[in-house]
Amino acid sequence: MAAEPTLAVLNVAPGARRDWAVRLCAATADYWALTKPEINFLIAIVTFAGFYLGLPAEHHDFPFLLLANTLLGTLLVSSGASALNQFIERRFQGRKRGLGVR
Repeated sequence: MAAEPTLAVLNVAPGARRDWAVRLCAATADYWALTKPEINFLIAIVTFAGFYLGLPAEHHDFPFLLLANTLLGTLLVSSGASALNQFIERRFQGRKRGLGVR
């Protein structure tokens, strides 16, 4: 019974709160799928290999912070490009399926 006052203060019914959490998880999963994580994983591997091979020979310590920044930037750019690609192709994919999205 201790949870009931908290819900009363928030003015949210227990079922509605669960529905909100389900919608949030579904939206997060949709955005995750929109970024195409499988492709981004391959891009991250190639970026790491290029970063490692591009280091000068006189480097004695590995620049982990620079690698993290490089990987993060590359993943953000490729995720944005994947989402933009999905947005642009929605019209063509709709025609293939007979949905006629405008």
